[in-house]
Amino acid sequence: MFEKKLDASRQSDELGHVPTVMDPHERRTYSDVVMESRVQAARWFCIAVLESLVILALGVSIDLMTPLVKTVPYMVKIDSDSGQVLAKPVAAEPFLVEPRFVAAEARSFVRNLMSIDPFLSRRDLERASTRVAGKASAEFKEFLLTERPFERMAKTPGLLRTTEINSADVSQKNIVFVFAQTRERISIGAPIVTKWRFTIHYVLDTTLDQKGFEENPLGFVITHFERLQDNVQ
Repeated sequence: MFEKKLDASRQSDELGHVPTVMDPHERRTYSDVVMESRVQAARWFCIAVLESLVILALGVSIDLMTPLVKTVPYMVKIDSDSGQVLAKPVAAEPFLVEPRFVAAEARSFVRNLMSIDPFLSRRDLERASTRVAGKASAEFKEFLLTERPFERMAKTPGLLRTTEINSADVSQKNIVFVFAQTRERISIGAPIVTKWRFTIHYVLDTTLDQKGFEENPLGFVITHFERLQDNVQ
């Protein structure tokens, strides 16, 4: 009797803790429904492990092969005489900030700063404000308090001031001298011509975020500027 109970307990454990009193049809149904699903799950687990090992091996192989791959840009041109398509490799060169780029930024800043126009001044002054930082920000605010462009336009309808850049000297490091001439006039009367000399101290900031570089690709930031009047005609 004790041996029979022990054998029944062993059979129950093998079948997953189900009653041992089962007819052959019930045992076959249990095997098809429960045991077969367990076998299939074990098989899929083994397949997933093998696929993971294969993917890992492929990733390591690609990573090891990456230094061997070299991208070579080509310039494709069509010969104007023969019509033949020519493809020649182009060597990539690092971008260098040339003096003319700095001069262009300084010229643009002076034009925007000196703008007096009922339709353009707000936009131009906003652009000028994006180029100043540190001490230059305070100097920019002081300039607006002194010039009062919007107040003057409100009191004098038709007031306009255009700026012509005569030259820009970028021979000194991080300093630009801009020589400009403004013509200020109202709707009638001769313009008042004034000559100016601007001294602009700047840095090229390479730490700007993505939005900053979209608005200021050169990273041209003014840290100090001053304006001197040459003469009045």
